[in-house]
Amino acid sequence: MGGTSIHLHLLSNSCEYIKRAIIWSGNAFGTEKENHIDLLKETFKNELGNETSKNDLLNFMINAPADVIVKKTPQHPFNGIFKIYFAPVVENKSIAVEPFLTEKPRVIYAKNQFSQHCRNVEVSFGVTSAEFLLYLNFSDLYDWIEPLKNNSLFGIPYNGLNITENDK
Repeated sequence: MGGTSIHLHLLSNSCEYIKRAIIWSGNAFGTEKENHIDLLKETFKNELGNETSKNDLLNFMINAPADVIVKKTPQHPFNGIFKIYFAPVVENKSIAVEPFLTEKPRVIYAKNQFSQHCRNVEVSFGVTSAEFLLYLNFSDLYDWIEPLKNNSLFGIPYNGLNITENDK
């Protein structure tokens, strides 16, 4: 989620003091980050009944028991190891006191409406050499090695950078 978080900061006005950014292992374009209002309406449709306005949804989320929300919150499972409950909120800039994200990431790109602060930030996108260890198959602990040899930024074995005294 770190790459996603950094990418979202670069799409907001909060990047004023950022000069360079490295976005690895995620980005702001995941579908689960696009339409959280409709996702929540669908998730809690039985509890909401015909009350489907944004205000009704907000009141429900404020007053609903935590166990109901946790039980029904959409989850993104990773091979049964853990689940992620994450979706940034696109805020209404006329209502929010200090809005973080005021447009969906795809809309910001489509309209080329980047913050003036962020237009000059140097950015590197990438993935780590062990990106998909989350999907480790415990019945065959080494089945990830062959695919990683062909689908990684760095070939395996990768032993890191070798820096000598002369390189400092």
